[in-house]
Amino acid sequence: MNIAVPAYEQVRDIIREEIISGVIPANTRLTILQVAKRFNVSQMPVREAFQWLQGEGLVKVIAHKGAYVLGLDPSRIRSFYLVRSVIEGLLGRLSTDNITDSILEKLNQINNRFRAQVEKNNLKKIVSLNKEFHKIMYRCAESPEAFEVYERYEGLLTTLRNKYGFHRERLKGMVVEHSGILKALSSKDAPLVENLVKIHIEKAMGDLLSFIEKKTQT
Repeated sequence: MNIAVPAYEQVRDIIREEIISGVIPANTRLTILQVAKRFNVSQMPVREAFQWLQGEGLVKVIAHKGAYVLGLDPSRIRSFYLVRSVIEGLLGRLSTDNITDSILEKLNQINNRFRAQVEKNNLKKIVSLNKEFHKIMYRCAESPEAFEVYERYEGLLTTLRNKYGFHRERLKGMVVEHSGILKALSSKDAPLVENLVKIHIEKAMGDLLSFIEKKTQT
């Protein structure tokens, strides 16, 4: 285990990856004691990891029985994105009045770097820069509760993106959509920001689902 990273985060991230990859199939029972022994940690970080994964919709925690892995089918992923669309639209709207010129410039720089990585087709950097872009913007909303909900889904969907990637046309569209959001932020048009963010998330949902639905049909 990496002592620089909280134990529950490491346990959570590994189990999430194994559920998404199919290493841990649906309906598998995970007990706190078994997982604690596997990772050589106390039971407390395992409980925290289970609670977080339950918040993401990957497991269902049952008192005194541990956690059961839930299926991750297209309908559930669609539900995650619909919630995310509402939350991120709200965060975008709330951030509009708090965005400063310096933050806008930083976001523009990130989008330029994002564009460069799209040209190189560097998936790891693409995922990282996209996450950085949205987190910086949404923190400006100054709504810890809404931001917490966003983060609940962000880890799960980032892991899915690392697994499936993006269609090429989607990546090009993301650059354009980021630029449109930045333009709306610059003009302080909160309703437009909210609408553009929702469209951005809905297109992301369609792109990811096309990968997953194709896989389920094979």
